[in-house]
Amino acid sequence: MPNISSCFLAVAVLATWTWNANAHPHIMIDARATIVFDDAGTVSAVRHTWTFDAAFSAWSVQGIDTDRDGTVSPQELQVRADDNMVGLAQFEYYTYAFEEDYALTFGSDLPATYAINDGRVTLSFEVAPQPSYRVGDTLHMAINDPEYYVAIEFPSSEAVTTENMPAGCEVAVVPPEPLDPALEERLYSLGAEVLDLPPDLAAAMKWVQGEILVRCGAPSTNQPDGTPGAEAPERKAPFGGAPPNPGSISIEPP
Repeated sequence: MPNISSCFLAVAVLATWTWNANAHPHIMIDARATIVFDDAGTVSAVRHTWTFDAAFSAWSVQGIDTDRDGTVSPQELQVRADDNMVGLAQFEYYTYAFEEDYALTFGSDLPATYAINDGRVTLSFEVAPQPSYRVGDTLHMAINDPEYYVAIEFPSSEAVTTENMPAGCEVAVVPPEPLDPALEERLYSLGAEVLDLPPDLAAAMKWVQGEILVRCGAPSTNQPDGTPGAEAPERKAPFGGAPPNPGSISIEPP
């Protein structure tokens, strides 16, 4: 089992961290995703692997060693993974997809995992469209936070893979658009208490964080369900909120 002190000994370097955790985005994620097809050729799942930035990682493991034995047990890691999934459900798992007028809805029934490596935490989990989805011409998928509280970035197109994809289909990764300097300045000015962007900022940020295109070149056979959406419940900050200023983060000794 990892030793909590040794895992985060490098947290001292955060004193020189230049990214401001008190400005949007507050949490940075290096992401990988696998789009899974079942034997019938429909999209049946999306597997996510998210590695968090060092500042958030150090903050997020505070108190994880609940029995204070100096190591992190699988049970202690699982509690944190389960907590994250409860929170992510409020944000639709930051996984959105549509084709024409049909929007997919994702759920998660499988347990997530939480790991600590080289001073960073990684959350791995799977979501599934409900029901599974047969791609017609082009499925547009976005894996991001529309409010830009969390920045989810794929390091390269190779970070998006497929499993059991039918012949005749292909996947393309559209990179994020460069942010306009004025837009970036406004985002930078927003504090951690701002969970919903002002309407004009939300409109400007829509689909500029990149997307994944699944092309199969066939007419869509899926129909919009026409069900009006329920009023969204009040949400808490994702992943428990932003970490404090890097200089104020400390690792509690075992």
